[in-house]
Amino acid sequence: MKIDKHSPLLPAPYTAAESYAIKMLARGEATPAQQRLALDWMIHKLCRTYDEPFRPGADGARETDYALGKAHVGRQLVKHANGVPGLETPKPQAG
Repeated sequence: MKIDKHSPLLPAPYTAAESYAIKMLARGEATPAQQRLALDWMIHKLCRTYDEPFRPGADGARETDYALGKAHVGRQLVKHANGVPGLETPKPQAG
């Protein structure tokens, strides 16, 4: 089976800066700009949150389901990045 270049099964594209931002985020050492870059990469390139999830063809149902799963994760990231209405903000920890 040949995979289409738009298939959600393919790895997400990334730049060196995006990869490094994710590495620094994982270490807890990302600058504010790196934090934003990492989150933007996750929402737009990894999860393809705002892309059309429908995939036509013989394997279309499977690829559509996969794309919808990725977009669901992206929507969860966006929801929490924007603040969940009614969710109490935790107090900062001392120390």
